[in-house]
Amino acid sequence: MESTIRIGIVGSRYAAGFHCEAYQRIAAIDVKVVGVTSISREHRERFAKERGINAFNSLDEMLPEVDVVDNCTPGYAHEPISVAAFEAGKHLVVEKPFTGYYGPAGDASFRGNTFSKEKMLKEAVASARRIIAAALKLMFTP
Repeated sequence: MESTIRIGIVGSRYAAGFHCEAYQRIAAIDVKVVGVTSISREHRERFAKERGINAFNSLDEMLPEVDVVDNCTPGYAHEPISVAAFEAGKHLVVEKPFTGYYGPAGDASFRGNTFSKEKMLKEAVASARRIIAAALKLMFTP
């Protein structure tokens, strides 16, 4: 890793702004937020312009430019973003909650308050395990 730790933020709303401000307060090491990506072009471009950083069109575009991915997306996006970051050999910060279960993909009728809590817990734990497996693979791959 270079002497400057290059951070890329995924997400461009409240948590991303809070994290970006926090990185500016780090004094012991050289940390630089180099860019942001978000599914909303308007939001990512505004976020980047306000902070003088790059707006990347995708995570894949941003990954070669960063050492650390700060995942400030909603919980339902944590797993794919986190796994992609680890698979690219990047360090990761995950905004809470680590993961969860948000229903079957594409099912707009899903309502957590009426769904089996046992099934939701099982799916959330499975998601967390997939993220951890990706991290462990990164840690133990030469």
